[in-house]
Amino acid sequence: MRISTFLLIATLAAACSKEVDILMPYEGEQLVMNGLLIPEQVVTVSVSRTAPVIGRIQNDLAVENATVSLFQADQLVERLRHTGGGMYTSPSEFTPQVGQTYHFTIERDREKLVTDHQTVPAAPMVTEFRYQAGAVLPLNDSSKAGGLYLTMIDTLPQGFYSVDVRGFRLTEEVAINVWALNETEEVASACGFVGGNNTFDFSKSCFADNVYQAQYGVEATGFLNGEKVDCTRLEILVTKISEDYYQYLETSVQPEGIDLAFTEPQVVYSNVLGGYGIVGAAHPVTFTVEL
Repeated sequence: MRISTFLLIATLAAACSKEVDILMPYEGEQLVMNGLLIPEQVVTVSVSRTAPVIGRIQNDLAVENATVSLFQADQLVERLRHTGGGMYTSPSEFTPQVGQTYHFTIERDREKLVTDHQTVPAAPMVTEFRYQAGAVLPLNDSSKAGGLYLTMIDTLPQGFYSVDVRGFRLTEEVAINVWALNETEEVASACGFVGGNNTFDFSKSCFADNVYQAQYGVEATGFLNGEKVDCTRLEILVTKISEDYYQYLETSVQPEGIDLAFTEPQVVYSNVLGGYGIVGAAHPVTFTVEL
């Protein structure tokens, strides 16, 4: 009886299958540029190219013969120097300034790309930061946990943020669990989203009267090289980011697992005119908790 049932299921599955030829559109090779403008960090960007999604796998997509120019307020600052592997950096070690607006042009042969203008934001205004060990229950048994509390102020009409929580044992990063305490998934999705690797991204719409109070549960016990260990410190990166970079991060969150069957993949946001990629601006502030 079991064999007959198995044969019936196999026959039905075979009868329901159908081979379909799908043409994968490819517009030809396009340039790709990625970079992030951060105060006190030397301007560095990467330039690569696209490749067909089918056919021979191409590992080396770096573009090493482009002319990359940096502009501040539409005035040429300098041309970046190729340092290898498609990476281009400022020969004068130029660093972006808060409140200034920048863009790039990329030229190769007859191709020319222009990026959207990006204004470097001021540092996020964090008025309260504290970690309280034992304030929350851990998700897993025999794990240490605590509550992370942040209060932020933003009086501007629009703003975009990212909070990244990481655990370390001495110098090595530990895989830990971090979760929002004061927001349901529905509330959080209305003003932001959860990125990868314990990153929480949100917009000014999360603020009430220009104030946002974030609360996270942090499991300070995690895994390092397959072994369960306690963290010796936490690093919390609070970053104010440009709207373009926020949109890029949001569209980079792709459906996984069973969601693939019911959700269309997102088109990743690009602000490179004439090609692909993202050039954003960010201003991070790092807080450290010794455990």
